[in-house]
Amino acid sequence: MVWSEIAKKAASYGLSVENAFVDGMFLAGMQIATFGGEFVKSFGEGARGILLRGAVATGKYVGNKVTNDFGFGKELIDVGRIQDLVMYSVLMPHTIEQLENGDIKLSVFDCPFAPMAVLLSDPMACEMCVGYVRGAAKYVTEGKAGVSRVTHIPAGDERCDFFVKDGVPHGLTRYEIKAHIPPEDYLSTLLSKDLEFVKENYLPKAFSNPKIVDQNASEEEKKDQALAYLIEITSLVLRGLVMTESYSAYSILGKGISYRVAETAGKGAADLMVAGFPPVISGWNDRFGLSNLEGRAEKAAVLYSTVMKLDGKVGDGWFEVDNCLWKNMVEEMLKDPAGYDMASLSESDKAEAIKCGCVSCDSCLKGLIGSNGVHVEQASCQADGTDRCHWVFK
Repeated sequence: MVWSEIAKKAASYGLSVENAFVDGMFLAGMQIATFGGEFVKSFGEGARGILLRGAVATGKYVGNKVTNDFGFGKELIDVGRIQDLVMYSVLMPHTIEQLENGDIKLSVFDCPFAPMAVLLSDPMACEMCVGYVRGAAKYVTEGKAGVSRVTHIPAGDERCDFFVKDGVPHGLTRYEIKAHIPPEDYLSTLLSKDLEFVKENYLPKAFSNPKIVDQNASEEEKKDQALAYLIEITSLVLRGLVMTESYSAYSILGKGISYRVAETAGKGAADLMVAGFPPVISGWNDRFGLSNLEGRAEKAAVLYSTVMKLDGKVGDGWFEVDNCLWKNMVEEMLKDPAGYDMASLSESDKAEAIKCGCVSCDSCLKGLIGSNGVHVEQASCQADGTDRCHWVFK
């Protein structure tokens, strides 16, 4: 069953593609927050370098993808155009402008990660945004442009302003968290507002792109195809970051620590989704009646594969994935590890490092399904060289 068929199955449970976008953004975003928080807590400033490097690699990869999909040229102004789409994909209302001196100014408003930074009293998630901008700049200018952030929402500023300057080194990114903890309903209102921004500004661009949308399809099908593309980019930007960070952490710290942090990230994201945080997202079990129906494990797997945009099949007592966006992304990066600031490992270590990133996916799925009293075992993983990832429900 390909992703589009799984999405149709999920729709029968009440999950629309639009809701899948928001759910996926939240689920993957919390994996980042949990992974980064645990990592920084354990390794302090040393962890930040790994997190930032992962963000730069991810930003460059997504920059390459959207350049190919939208036919951008390699000019400095396209740093803004590429980052434009990356910011859309993570629900960040923003503006892009090229200044008279040729610099690019990117201003982000109502950032959905800013409340997390305030709540955690740690700007780790914000530094990842710097990494995305740096990655896009690195791709377009072949490493010649530097990125500086001059204002910061969690520090009390009204927006986050970035400047991309050709031929200038990157500026420092040190912040002091000063903004107040947002009220309970802030994040739910923010996500709803940001989604409207994305629909108004992003969808028209995707609608008219024949590489993304079948121009002969109905208007409703076009909308679903455009949103599906956005879900894919979101998955690469957010969940892909966990993969690149996990790979980097493995290459420096080894298997034990990296696996433990990745597993914690997946479980933490699942726990928050089941609990229904933020307020805009009710708990999955209540929302979809997972606890009250037969086949609830299969149902949870369908919902998970839809929001995370995984191609696969769900059967009676099992779930499998035969096309993983995140594994594909890391493997593509490893064709040019130096270009993506990634370590070059032996083939056996490379497989283990990729598997490290898969651990958070496995633990997230187990958390979502296990909350309904169903035990899950992973029987195979593509990172081990098999054709598909396969889970069995018991």
